[in-house]
Amino acid sequence: MEKIVIVGGGSPYVPGILYSFSQAQEEFAGSNICLMDIDCSRLPLMQKLAERMMQEAGAGITVTSTTDIEEALPEATFVITNFRPGGIEGLRLDEEIPVKYGIYGQETTGPGGTFFALRSIPPVLELCAKVESICP
Repeated sequence: MEKIVIVGGGSPYVPGILYSFSQAQEEFAGSNICLMDIDCSRLPLMQKLAERMMQEAGAGITVTSTTDIEEALPEATFVITNFRPGGIEGLRLDEEIPVKYGIYGQETTGPGGTFFALRSIPPVLELCAKVESICP
């Protein structure tokens, strides 16, 4: 039995991750997926969707949700990051600023990728420190 924490659990990308777990019934039966997101606006809907997906697949996986990372992490065996520091506005700037100067790329390469990395590294390091202390 595993506890999988998805940081950024309210993201629109989460249903694809959940689908993969629902199809891996033998490997994850009896496990818990904890959806954690600092933005609580989509968490209830995402939890209901996740519970329904697991039930319809007969996966035997329970789903919980929280906005508190310190509540999510105890006993976690896997932590998946799925968050975007800066949100959609950050993505827009990552893609538009380089183009303004004639440099093309996208959010993961070139200047836009560098901007995204510079915003992402501090919260990822903060999360790593919490993982190390709460669920090594």
